[in-house]
Formats: sequence, structure tokens, C-alpha cells
Amino acid sequence: MSSSTSSSDAPAWRRLALTLPVVAIAGFTGFSAFGIAIDPYDTGRFALTTVRGVPAKTPPHLANASRARDPAFDAAIIGNSHIQLVDPQALSRASGASFTSLATPGSVPREQALLLRFFLDHRQSPPKALVVGLDNTYCFPHVGEPPKYP
Repeated sequence: MSSSTSSSDAPAWRRLALTLPVVAIAGFTGFSAFGIAIDPYDTGRFALTTVRGVPAKTPPHLANASRARDPAFDAAIIGNSHIQLVDPQALSRASGASFTSLATPGSVPREQALLLRFFLDHRQSPPKALVVGLDNTYCFPHVGEPPKYP
């Protein structure tokens, strides 16, 4: 009985067995380095660029993490879509504080409280002002329950 694999195929298989892990490790390392370099969540920990902030088209639930950490803001607007149209620039001009909007459409009081805590935790000093949009969701008995659509 003869084997269909000749002895000359063995070095090719060895090369493949060695090359495949090396390529996988190099690809993972390159992808990770790219992610760290562009800093997509604007953490500021590893970014190689000095560009701060998030693109305008970033969804609020992702952009708020960057804005809440940004030391340029010393005041915030927090709530759901009912307070979303309040203009932070107009409030900044009127009050002298530097406002950012952390309004997240569809959020409930528990999520808004967590976002407020996140904002407060990333301040060196107490904020100058906070605007919290209270609506009918604060009046329901299920306020403390976990959100249905986190």
C-alpha cells in the first residue's frame, strides 16, 4: 500500500505550521497597535495624536463617555431626548460655565444617574452647573429597575 503523501511534502507542511501562528500573532499585534493609536473611545491613555473629542456622527451613548471625561467641560446637561434640544452653547454663553450635552435618547433615570456619576467622577473640582431633564419617567414606580434596552 502506498502513501499519497510523499516525503517531499513534509517541509512544506512544517513551513505552513510555523508561518500560520507567526502571521496570526503579527496580525493581532498590528490590529491592536492600530486600535491603540487611533484611540476610538477618546480615552486619552494611549493616543498618539493630540486630536481630542469625537466625530459629530458618533452616537450619543458612545460620545458621552468622551465628553464626560473631557476636562474642558465644567457643566453638563443630562437627560433623555426630552432635554436633547437644550443648546449647551447658549447655556455656556449665558452662564459663563462650559456646558456639554450628555443627553441620551431613550435613557431612563437609572442610566442618567450613572452618567451623572461618571461625569462627577472625572472632575478635578465640582462642576459649576448641572441641568438634569426630569420627565414622566421619574414618576413611575419602576424607576429603580434595570432598563429594558440598556
